[in-house]
Amino acid sequence: MDAVNTRYVLRWNYSTTANFTAQWAFANYLSYREVCFGVEAHCDYSAHLDYSGVFVLRVRAEAKGQMSDWAIRKFCPDVDAALGTPSELVVEAGDSMVTVSFKEPMAESGEPMSSVLSQNSQEAAMAFRLCFWAEDAPSQWQEKTLNTTLHTLSLRAHTRYCLKVLAFSEAFVKRSRYTPEQCTTTLGESVYPASVCVCVCVSNPICFYWVRFYIYIEGV
Repeated sequence: MDAVNTRYVLRWNYSTTANFTAQWAFANYLSYREVCFGVEAHCDYSAHLDYSGVFVLRVRAEAKGQMSDWAIRKFCPDVDAALGTPSELVVEAGDSMVTVSFKEPMAESGEPMSSVLSQNSQEAAMAFRLCFWAEDAPSQWQEKTLNTTLHTLSLRAHTRYCLKVLAFSEAFVKRSRYTPEQCTTTLGESVYPASVCVCVCVSNPICFYWVRFYIYIEGV
């Protein structure tokens, strides 16, 4: 079963060419309804099954005037369907900070999955886990739990950071995969060493000293 968010596609293997009939019924009322008939070895149930329901799906093959037995499986979307990965992760660097934005997982209808989950739970339905680290110290990663899809992190200036995010639901015991990581370099005030020659007149002949000092450059 290929089930992510509210997309439910049943797939199967069959050794010869045949026509397939795919049906579904409520688990507590086995009155089957046909969804697919044809030679393709998959059937999309997405438009027929509610997220909070419990269903029985079945499929059989027909070839050369003969029919196979029904292959049957029970399916409960809010238990069996995976939570999709957030999309459109964007990271924007600022002075000693990074702003992160992303799009939460979406149902097939275009409705946010947080809304779908909240219809079936009294608890906070979905949150996000942001993982970030300095690129030169990946073992020192940190995590933050977010309740929104926009967040700003206060970080060190002039450091390259990488970030990724996942969605999770404690109420439904679901966790998505992480997004691909995105990296950026923070901005801010920089300090650069420079050297000058200082001439000092004393009782001895003129002598020269090299002195180190620092130039502060704004906005580099």
